[in-house]
Amino acid sequence: GGISVQKERVDRVSRTSPLVKRAFNLDYIGGEANHSLEHFILHVGTVYDAWKSSRDRYYSPYFALFQSSGTGKSKLFNSLTDSYWVSYVSLATDKAYPQTPGLKQNLLSTSAKNLDLSYYFSYFCAVLQSWNKALKENPEGYQSWSKKWFNDEKVVDESIIEKHKSQVAEFGSEDDFEKYAGELLDAMVDETQFPLLIIFDEARAMVATGDFQFIRRALRYFTNGIVAVFADTMSSLCNFSPLAEADPSFRPRTYMELFPPFYQLCTFDLFARQKNYLDCKIWEYGRVMWAAFRSCGMTDRDLVTFAQSKLLGGYEQMETLPTITPQMAIAILSSFASIEITPSSSLAKQVVAGNMAICLHVSHDRSSIMARYPSDPVLAEAAAKLVQDTFNHEKRMQMLRILANSLANGLVERGKRGELIGSLIIGLAMQRCQKSHFQKRISFRYSQAVSLETFLNVFIDIDEESSDTRLENVYVKFSHAWKISGGSNQQLSKTLLKAGWDRCCYFLCEENQEAVDVIIPTSRNANGYEDGPPLLIQIKNRSGRGAIRDAFLKLGSARLDAIKPESGDVMFVGLLLSFGAKMAKSERYSVDEEDFESLRYGVIYGVYGSRCFQNLFEIVKENDEIAAAISEILDAFPDPMKKELPSLLQDDECYCTYNSEFLITTTLIQNLAEKE
Repeated sequence: GGISVQKERVDRVSRTSPLVKRAFNLDYIGGEANHSLEHFILHVGTVYDAWKSSRDRYYSPYFALFQSSGTGKSKLFNSLTDSYWVSYVSLATDKAYPQTPGLKQNLLSTSAKNLDLSYYFSYFCAVLQSWNKALKENPEGYQSWSKKWFNDEKVVDESIIEKHKSQVAEFGSEDDFEKYAGELLDAMVDETQFPLLIIFDEARAMVATGDFQFIRRALRYFTNGIVAVFADTMSSLCNFSPLAEADPSFRPRTYMELFPPFYQLCTFDLFARQKNYLDCKIWEYGRVMWAAFRSCGMTDRDLVTFAQSKLLGGYEQMETLPTITPQMAIAILSSFASIEITPSSSLAKQVVAGNMAICLHVSHDRSSIMARYPSDPVLAEAAAKLVQDTFNHEKRMQMLRILANSLANGLVERGKRGELIGSLIIGLAMQRCQKSHFQKRISFRYSQAVSLETFLNVFIDIDEESSDTRLENVYVKFSHAWKISGGSNQQLSKTLLKAGWDRCCYFLCEENQEAVDVIIPTSRNANGYEDGPPLLIQIKNRSGRGAIRDAFLKLGSARLDAIKPESGDVMFVGLLLSFGAKMAKSERYSVDEEDFESLRYGVIYGVYGSRCFQNLFEIVKENDEIAAAISEILDAFPDPMKKELPSLLQDDECYCTYNSEFLITTTLIQNLAEKE
């Protein structure tokens, strides 16, 4: 299955190369909206200074640029040509953009030619000679020389490379390489303060052919003047920055460090930030690629379809997808639910490399990568369409089981179980509402508003007696979860609620937040945001039912006043989800003035036990299978001290309290299995 998936990978957008070219040639957005260029230049300068001053410490003057697809890596390189000397070679397929097929042919081994260390060393010497010539002609001529590389012009003649190669062929040892490079650098007109940047884009081709080892080894002999950058999306970071213990070497040598990779591309929400988040289209949020393509003529339908293929690692024939890999499953579920990937797992590298996760941090030894799926409405829409419109029951079940297996094996953070399962059922319930109300032909079908009553009916199955007339003409609109942080008084605000509505998301609160775990914005207008009573959800995993009135008393009037409308009193809708309760029921409680100061009214619902999962039963149609899948997910949170606890903690109450941090009661699993 995995091999056939690799063979079928196609970059859909490359078929419309004029559109891609137009998107690439859009004006670069920098300044206050985007500091990526400044971060990159600072990183290059740090690497260059360290290389010149501490060559005995580092192996070679290069670093990897590692970030998800669609974040503007190639556009960043192109923008460098306005102020810096850049040598650029794209090693991408012939359908990608930008392309440099002539330069690519020079730098990759083929069956017809056998490239080696001396060839790549000679190539870099030829590039330096060309740079020196350009400096003589015009010390400020960055653009004219650098743009030639992006246009695949013949900057370095093959005969010049061969001339250098014939000279270095006479060397008796590699020590002469450094002497030869030094003489070349000494002959430069003026040593610039900033090095020549030699960029290899889509550099995985070098790893596949084995050329990369020769290239980085050849770079070592240039004591100053150049810094190389190896950029790629699909390759794993360790191809270019291997772990210390896995770092291949051609001969025994003392340990040498590699420079840290660069991943700080600050391009999320770039088009929205440029507009100060006013009147933004849904595709102007998230990664910059969506807005670039959409503004150059790509349709909404093609945009979402393209995002779907990206989630699947480039696989385009979605209806005939033979199997779902762990990377695909985690990518799809993480795009609308709250799933945190373990930094030290191989999965973290894989989903950044091939399934659209964003790299937030790389550890110093490159053993851990923090990978997340930030709020990206287009990607969330694509994920929902895959789950609801493309995949059948078997594939949906396969995704849940992969999630359970990933949790059990430590590939996904175990963290807050309630948050994980809560975000899954909230997302699936909303998708079911949207699927029943909007036609499949609507491109952003799963980013539409539905009435709050409709959502609650599907989510917790409230009856007519439990409904409230004050909830009429109140709407919810979301496609994914967004985890936020900050002080408790900052989490409820009109600004936050409007931001969530505009970008089709709801909010997961920081850990240990009192009274509220989930905030879902609402509006009194389906077509635009007008202050509505927020839906506040508290999730409990303990077996006790608790009183729903008491559950929200800690909310406090001070926090509610932050969302008080200009006229009238604050209203909110509360929902207590008690996953661990033994009973399966729901109840309703009305708030009056005695409960909350300055709070005129509110409605709180309590939902307990397997009643919380009614929505999942409806979606997958087969109770026994979904019960088994949920059982696997819940059992994937083992208590590492379970066997030792009875001897350590004799108090039963203490044991139960500790154990509840890891497990939802087996009674719930039995209830799920017995549920009709």
